[in-house]
Amino acid sequence: MPIRKKHLRTLHGLIEAPVDQVTPLVLDVPPADGVTVEASTRTRSVAVQGSWWYRSETTVTPTPGGSMITLKIYNVAQRSRWAVPLASHPALRDAPAAFICRLETIGAHLGVNAYPTTPAQNGGAASTRRTA
Repeated sequence: MPIRKKHLRTLHGLIEAPVDQVTPLVLDVPPADGVTVEASTRTRSVAVQGSWWYRSETTVTPTPGGSMITLKIYNVAQRSRWAVPLASHPALRDAPAAFICRLETIGAHLGVNAYPTTPAQNGGAASTRRTA
């Protein structure tokens, strides 16, 4: 039976490197207690599911100028779905900063620019870009 999921948030970012360099770094999600990680090099995606409600799906797609990273966060609660808006608030609030940190970490590792492309994703602050 497919997972019942409700979309909560989407974030986008660009890493100025080819997908073959970026994908292995995006798919490298360390294991954690109570968290399930499903990674696929074929689809260039990784899903992370934990707690009773949380699921994120991150994909890497080629785009002019590099690799587009898309993070989607879902509510997958099978019970007490009414409580998800309360429980999810901290995770959804903190998601943009964590996403930007991940982009910048991968960009620094590769020595390239990496930045969010979702409007107002970082509270309106200017994104960090490397100059070559």
